[in-house]
Amino acid sequence: MFSNNQKISVRQLKRLLVMDWIGKISLLLPRFIVQSSGKDLILSLILGVGITAVYTCIVCYLSRYITRSFGGYVELRMGRAAAFALCLVYWSYMYVNLLYITRVFGAVTRQYMLPELNENIPCMLMLLGGFYASMDPKERRGRIAEVLYPFVLIPLLILLVIASTGIKSEYFTYEGAAFDAVTLKQSFQVFAAFGGVSLILFEAPFIQKSGLRLRTTLKGLMVTAIGVGAAIIIGIGSFGDQGMKALRWPVVTLTSNVDIPGGFLQRFDTIFLALLLLSFFVAASTGIFYLNLIFKEMFKQPEEKQNHLFMLLLSAAGVLWCKNVDIAQKLFLTVNCYLLIPIMAGFTVICAILEWEKRRRSN
Repeated sequence: MFSNNQKISVRQLKRLLVMDWIGKISLLLPRFIVQSSGKDLILSLILGVGITAVYTCIVCYLSRYITRSFGGYVELRMGRAAAFALCLVYWSYMYVNLLYITRVFGAVTRQYMLPELNENIPCMLMLLGGFYASMDPKERRGRIAEVLYPFVLIPLLILLVIASTGIKSEYFTYEGAAFDAVTLKQSFQVFAAFGGVSLILFEAPFIQKSGLRLRTTLKGLMVTAIGVGAAIIIGIGSFGDQGMKALRWPVVTLTSNVDIPGGFLQRFDTIFLALLLLSFFVAASTGIFYLNLIFKEMFKQPEEKQNHLFMLLLSAAGVLWCKNVDIAQKLFLTVNCYLLIPIMAGFTVICAILEWEKRRRSN
């Protein structure tokens, strides 16, 4: 069933992407988009996913020409200094992203499952789990995502179907959504939430059947977008616009209000939340994996377990420095959304254009 060839299959790639995105985005997106009404939020989601889909096509096109490493690809075309600087940008993005999702994991675990527990403890446990999953063999992350995928997606579908029965029609109006500067800003924040798609450029050498990379990535994007979009629509129908804005974690509250018919599985919401939080372990393993991989490309070091341990300790120090999820969110929005992701996206587009022009001239 599982190979041991230091590569991940396209099916594992899709499940890695969904597991990396679904928990993070379902919990984080409503916190990002707090200025909109429900209709504007849906419009922002649609526009943001559309932008992400176009950008995914560009990333996957460029990844076709990366055979050994992205850092090596950039160095060959633009020099060592440019390769180091770009790797530093990607490494910094992944580091801030890991700090944020770790703090979210700790905050949600404490609020809904273990209120007496110090928030730092689940954060450190998440990093340790991610550290283990990110170590050799490289396909271990894919195996874990493949196993967890149905245990997260199927309960999510069941809960959304049951929760949809509590929708109140009066919360939906027939006024059109506003297409304005706020909507555009929040569409970009949606794109930023999916910003990790850029890291496929580093993952490219480890993916089997690279010709299916684009279709697989778009499938993962659509699965996540449909799931999150459905949760947001049902949340609006259950709580209203103002209720969605007032709730800290609306998706978790939505699932906790679900009443399973017949009294079956009275704490099904807790079971689901535990499974959803498992997706954060996959996200943590992805984070530490990329931190180590990009660090190795920056300094041209061999694959060493000491590097993995250094990334773990550096991540733990950063999480402790970000004392709570609000600090981590501000850091994510300021550094990742408005600085690093534009640099990553702009550079990727420029590289893709140059590669296309080079191929066109050679033909």
